[in-house]
Amino acid sequence: MSDAQGLLAVWVDIPAPLEAEFNDWYDREHLAERAGIPGFRTARRYVADGAAPKYHALYETDSLAVFAAPEYRRYLGPLMTDWSKRIMGAFVNNHRRCCRFVAGAGGGIGGAVASLRFPASDALEARLAGGALAAALAPSGAVGAKAWRSDLAATFPDGPPRDAIAETVVEIEATGTGAANAGADALIAALRAAPAPAYRGTYRLLHALPA
Repeated sequence: MSDAQGLLAVWVDIPAPLEAEFNDWYDREHLAERAGIPGFRTARRYVADGAAPKYHALYETDSLAVFAAPEYRRYLGPLMTDWSKRIMGAFVNNHRRCCRFVAGAGGGIGGAVASLRFPASDALEARLAGGALAAALAPSGAVGAKAWRSDLAATFPDGPPRDAIAETVVEIEATGTGAANAGADALIAALRAAPAPAYRGTYRLLHALPA
């Protein structure tokens, strides 16, 4: 299993007239740009299997501190390209969170993920770290799972919106979307009395780069 301690997770939609250009921008510029930033470990993007938002991206990093480093922050300011300004300015339903590692099970990276977001909870995270996360790997084809806690200060350095809440994020890796869904079902069953996830979506891998 990767020992990455930080994660940038993004769920986003794009208006239909810009969708082809959005995908081109991601594949030709944005993913490689992020993968080249010091401290970034992996850069992966996904498309939904019937979920909304339609697109999802995961960037694992050395630590949460990477998101405050000038090597990253400059790409949100002076080094942002005109193409990035055009595409990112058109994002809708954009949910972006910087996170710290909580727990992991298995070491695989699959061709699909089940993505779950729960209201942040120390008790939930203790259960995940204590063995509940491993339940997600019981179904055939589920090959890895990680839990993360979002950090609002890292995500919104100028101050979070009033409606922003911290979340416990779980990403279940699987060989396909069916196995990813089965892993999510198994995890939710293992958690039983815990609150249901506020968000659940299944996504298919489109493009991955090592840093």
